[in-house]
Amino acid sequence: MSSSPNPTPNPNTQTDSDHVTYIKASCLCTSNTFLIPFITSTLPQSTALCHCSSCRHTSGQLAVHCAVAAGAPVAISESEGASVEIPGSGGGGSDTRSTYVPADLSNLSKYNATPAMTRYFCKTCGAYMLYERHPAPDPDSDVSISQSQSQWMVSTGCLERTEGIVKVGSHTFLADTKDGGLSEFYRTLNGVAIPRYAYAQGEGTGSSDATLPLHWKDPRLVRKQQCQQLEKGGSENHEDRLHLHCHCGNVKLYLTRPDQEEAKKEENLWLVPGEQLEGRKHKPARFIAGHCFCASCRLSTGSLVPSFIILPRANVFNAQSTASQPITLSPTSPTRLHNLTQYTSSPLTYREFCATCGATVFYWTKAAKGPFPRDPGSEEAVVVDLAAGLVDEGDGLTLGDSGEDDGRVMGGEGGGAGGEGRGAGGVLCERWIVWHDLMMNIGEAVDKEGARSVGEGASLAVRGQ
Repeated sequence: MSSSPNPTPNPNTQTDSDHVTYIKASCLCTSNTFLIPFITSTLPQSTALCHCSSCRHTSGQLAVHCAVAAGAPVAISESEGASVEIPGSGGGGSDTRSTYVPADLSNLSKYNATPAMTRYFCKTCGAYMLYERHPAPDPDSDVSISQSQSQWMVSTGCLERTEGIVKVGSHTFLADTKDGGLSEFYRTLNGVAIPRYAYAQGEGTGSSDATLPLHWKDPRLVRKQQCQQLEKGGSENHEDRLHLHCHCGNVKLYLTRPDQEEAKKEENLWLVPGEQLEGRKHKPARFIAGHCFCASCRLSTGSLVPSFIILPRANVFNAQSTASQPITLSPTSPTRLHNLTQYTSSPLTYREFCATCGATVFYWTKAAKGPFPRDPGSEEAVVVDLAAGLVDEGDGLTLGDSGEDDGRVMGGEGGGAGGEGRGAGGVLCERWIVWHDLMMNIGEAVDKEGARSVGEGASLAVRGQ
């Protein structure tokens, strides 16, 4: 995760003249509901949208956005609830209690992508809610580090409101994406361009603030693709598999190419037919992907911009199995994908996440929803939504900046399990995916201005701008 604003003090140590604003945070299943304290004078915060491989593969989302809390989450006390103003609109107020009761975090699972940070996700619905950054231990001290010394952050998608509290201030670690990722769509906020940093702000290579332009692609990746096109007479490199994985590696999948004849059918809205281009060039059939801002997607992921690939289940396979059959997700299936926790978010509708690292993996339904087909004779979905942040963005490149092999392997660096050299060549995975500019359920977005900005950027990207 990228650098955050300077840590704000714990509210328990504040003086009487300091004011604390409390915002309620919750997950979809509401097993975890508590108050997040913010020092009022520091609001609104402007924090980074982090695109690093660790954040993407632990969350399953294209990027992670957090607000920096003034301390650990505070319990909502039934007996003292009246002393904290939390209007139904999601407002905050000053707390008149003389003591602060820490929230019960026992319903959250912990995952450490690195020793420096503990990530917390709901055991029931999978929502990524909290991040606890630990201070570096003093090797010369015998004093243990307590939670009160940690810096706490909260996923902004879990907050009851973000207006006046936090906004996206920059994109960081875009170098990890190989192609800019979500920043290609989330370009501006309130009419102002969002800065695009290769790494954490102030941690650039060769510059204190190395930035990347819109439409940036890793130059090594571009050279590799150009070589592949020359080898194939100008046509795109049509790999037969696309690999995806969560951070811990307990969920590893691969996709197969959609069938061209199926893609031509008008009712299969989730498929885009291949096309013959000039000369010998052609594009293969691809899947469609987009962003959903509904409360269920937001609260089950903790993300402001949940992003999914929509595709037939028949094209999804378990990369850790020798079976030639597609994955199964029904709870009664003997071949159900291992290490997934299933949450029923509404009747016949399910969300799946990695039981170990918490990464969102699937959304699927057997209910009659929208244009998705159903198979009455099967307990399995015909079409599933697959979390876009799981895409293995690398492709095994070992070319250094000079074009020579320098022993470095792109893909999987910092992203946990992966780095097998079979990735997409970029987070947006445009050789496999067509990104749609229709923003689903934008009226439910907690950050409506940000959602509108993503929609505007996606429309520009569709037009090649």
